[in-house]
Amino acid sequence: ARILLVGAGGIGCELLKNLVLSGFDRITVLDLDSIDVSNLNRQFLFRKEHVKQAKAVVARRSALQFNPAVTIDAVQADIFDRRYDLAFFRQFDLVLNALDNAAARSHVNLMCLAADRPLIESGTAGYMGQMSVHWRGHTPCYDCDVRTAQKTFPICTIRSTPTLPIHCIVWAKSFLLPQLFGIIDDAADDAALQTEATADNQDEVQRLRAETAAMHALRRDTDVPDFPDRVWRKIFVADVAALGALDSLWKDRAPPRVLDADALLADAAAPRDPASLAWNNQVWTPAEAVLAFRTSLRRLGARYAQGRAAAADFAIEFDKDDEDTLDFVAACAYLRSLVYGIPVQSRFKVKEDAGNIIPAIATTNAVVAGLIVLAAFRLLATPRDAVTRETTKGAFILHNNPARAIQSSRAIPPNPACVLCHSAYATLAMDAATTFRDVVAVCQRPRAQHGVGLRGTLEIEEAGRLLYDVDFDDALDKTLVEMNVAPGQMLAVTNVIDED
Repeated sequence: ARILLVGAGGIGCELLKNLVLSGFDRITVLDLDSIDVSNLNRQFLFRKEHVKQAKAVVARRSALQFNPAVTIDAVQADIFDRRYDLAFFRQFDLVLNALDNAAARSHVNLMCLAADRPLIESGTAGYMGQMSVHWRGHTPCYDCDVRTAQKTFPICTIRSTPTLPIHCIVWAKSFLLPQLFGIIDDAADDAALQTEATADNQDEVQRLRAETAAMHALRRDTDVPDFPDRVWRKIFVADVAALGALDSLWKDRAPPRVLDADALLADAAAPRDPASLAWNNQVWTPAEAVLAFRTSLRRLGARYAQGRAAAADFAIEFDKDDEDTLDFVAACAYLRSLVYGIPVQSRFKVKEDAGNIIPAIATTNAVVAGLIVLAAFRLLATPRDAVTRETTKGAFILHNNPARAIQSSRAIPPNPACVLCHSAYATLAMDAATTFRDVVAVCQRPRAQHGVGLRGTLEIEEAGRLLYDVDFDDALDKTLVEMNVAPGQMLAVTNVIDED
């Protein structure tokens, strides 16, 4: 059997080792990432000397030491790349997901549906984990169930009246960092503020608009020596003083206090080494937070100035593995907590919350990887026409039930409301001259004439981009190439039937 393993991280390392030791001898492992030092505590195929190298390549090299007789193809690439089309997925008998983000999981799910290949999905969250089987026509797909959206917070709470550590973290990550180093969208910022404007908070909304405009002015000289001091005076002195003057906000709580950097620096012992575990895991002193703020801003300011010189749309985004952005968010969240009298958090805790990370535990990854291989054996040993609910059952790890920590879950039929599960998938042979008129004709042509046989009016989209409908037919005689539709891309064709 040919196996595609997508992801060579915590679960992926354990899974690749299990596969080669269990007799699977044709494996392709695909991962975009490079190894970071933070991976080494749980991704056991990697060592310190592998840091900055491609995960897929090093995982292959390490796994071959367990069984040199197997064939492993290592690919460092993005699974969203157009090269990984239906033809690519169809060469495999089974796809195994060991990913850490929903967008990539949904993409692989869609490709497996279209290619009609079984998919085993997996994930862990601390001591909890799960493994599920998805096979078109037999089980729900990964996207059959609507998942809970990430929690958001009102803008005015984040920017004016925080009460929790997470409010300070979100402010530093989602407001302050983009305002200083991101792409400015004044219209979107103003629209977001306007949604929360009421007759009672007009002064606060106007103050926030002025605060944003002043923040943009700081971006002009991010590489000057006093850039960190300018930002400090803006966000921890001027803005705090202006906010504290709005008496209506502080009737039931203490107003924010202005921070004096020199006073915070004077009242402290020598700072710890930023390369030490204590710096990352233990709560900083106020002086350490000030030092982290200044150091990270100098580095980010220099990076931003250099990037802008090369490209006008250059931006710096938060990345939990980017030491500069993490230090900046951790320092700003810490200092803002001091402003509002909110409990401060360690750098490690900020990394968890800012990156929406639940700590990964190597043992949980190992158990889930074992469950995946058992499910793979069941699927590959069962003919397609003999698949049952027993064949496609999944499993959960529940740490709060010691008597039965691993529980199986029987597969249920696909969700009848899921568009992905109940769509028909077809491959369109095209060349440089293929037009949308040709696509419409193929879709409406009867199946007996090698068409798709769709009735009614058609709507064609690509990744949410409307390309054709009866009221938007400008592209009807344009080629797919002219509309930037390349081989390997997926078009969504919807037919609307007016029964009246």
